[in-house]
Amino acid sequence: MSKNTMSRNPIGIRTVEILHCAFGDDGTKVAEVDPGVGPDVESALERAWRLTNIDTPWWTNDGVTPCGRTVEKGGCRSTSVGDLARVVQEDGSSRMWLCASFGWKPLELAAMSA
Repeated sequence: MSKNTMSRNPIGIRTVEILHCAFGDDGTKVAEVDPGVGPDVESALERAWRLTNIDTPWWTNDGVTPCGRTVEKGGCRSTSVGDLARVVQEDGSSRMWLCASFGWKPLELAAMSA
């Protein structure tokens, strides 16, 4: 991640990637978010949601590195219900999560290695 200085996450999360899939979007990765130093995956996911859902242009937030069309178009919409987050561990393994009406839900069949 180039925009920020990543802190060491105690549970081994390297980054949270945000992929826009809601509203007919194609699943393009729009950001990488520093997971912070929270105690669990849920806190890393909530941090990613919070940092990509504020009043100011979220792609300018500390802890967020914009990717793909966010950079190409100079911005994009906030993370919404139906979007995905890929939680990437230090060892390169990852797990996909679906943004739900309340929190995040794991996608069991989408667990993969990077």
